[in-house]
Amino acid sequence: MTAHYRFARLLLSALLLASFSLCVSAQSAAAPDSPTILISAHNKDGSPASLTASDLEVKIDGKPAAVSNIQSLGRPALRYCLLFDTSASQRPRIRQHQEEGYAVLKIMQAGRDYGYLVDFSDRPFLDAEGTDPEKLTTAVAKADVRGGTALYDAMVACADRVWKVASPSEMRVMFVLSDGEDNASRFTYPRTLDAVARAGVRVYGIGQENDTDPTRNSANRGVKVLKQVAESMGGKAYFYKAGKEVPAALNEISSELGSVSSLSLTPVQALAANTTHKLEIKCQKKNVKLNAPQEFYVQ
Repeated sequence: MTAHYRFARLLLSALLLASFSLCVSAQSAAAPDSPTILISAHNKDGSPASLTASDLEVKIDGKPAAVSNIQSLGRPALRYCLLFDTSASQRPRIRQHQEEGYAVLKIMQAGRDYGYLVDFSDRPFLDAEGTDPEKLTTAVAKADVRGGTALYDAMVACADRVWKVASPSEMRVMFVLSDGEDNASRFTYPRTLDAVARAGVRVYGIGQENDTDPTRNSANRGVKVLKQVAESMGGKAYFYKAGKEVPAALNEISSELGSVSSLSLTPVQALAANTTHKLEIKCQKKNVKLNAPQEFYVQ
């Protein structure tokens, strides 16, 4: 109850920040005219790819930008949120969500990665936190379904929390176990995307397609939304029908988190502060898969 109360207060704090005055420059304390971006680049076999500045073509707001420095970080320590959809609509899929949660926690490094397990229905609850994945795994097993779905509120609260406490050496990541639907949030999707971009959090969505909706409209919208927010932050959303694809998805995510590089960029002109900027990064090197955010925030 104490943990739930604490996270409820965290959510209230996030909701009161209507103007989103808290800002972050893509997980970096860099100056506005020299943003630092985290990307993942790995070879076909999953091994980290070696890149130089000349391998990358970068544009900020459609204008060319130079890579002034590139540094391989390998597998950085993570500060992560595991968002677990426990709304009533997930009752038929709760067991599968638990299996997804177990799979995510298996790729965490005990004593190094710090995580928050947050279940959400019509509001988010902090069930467990710490550097021991087993502690979070135990909490996953106790999840129960209830209420509506406030996905956006949960994402905003977690983004705000991770931004406040993550150290500069930690990579910020959010795992969303949900079908992407939302029917109870106070925050809108655009405001949620803005908050996640400000916090510099990479998002991964994992969920089973909702084939019980007779109209499919709501279900399709949820899938689209979760894919959009994940890809905009350099992650990906994995949706499936039977769940057999989950191990392959986690292997891919693990490869991406193990091949992280930091880019320092020099734009052709000064970047407006307190603004989300569009980002395009293309790799000219063959047989290299690149994951990069499509936008970032400048304080």
